Amino acid sequence: SDDLLARYRAKLRAGNGRELVLPYRADYIFFGPYERLISTVSPAAYRNLRLIFSQNLVEIYEFVD
Repeated sequence: SDDLLARYRAKLRAGNGRELVLPYRADYIFFGPYERLISTVSPAAYRNLRLIFSQNLVEIYEFVD
């Protein structure tokens, strides 16, 4: 589980206008309070993610082409 957390943190640090590429298929990304604690960048930094839901500290992003 520590390895999974380290890989997740590395993915969320990349950002800055790049595309988020995952080793598995996903249609949506959930970004809530816990993800904010372990991340240094918001999914909004990725150009292939579009915000489709936002309420309080929860955001849901959809992968776009």
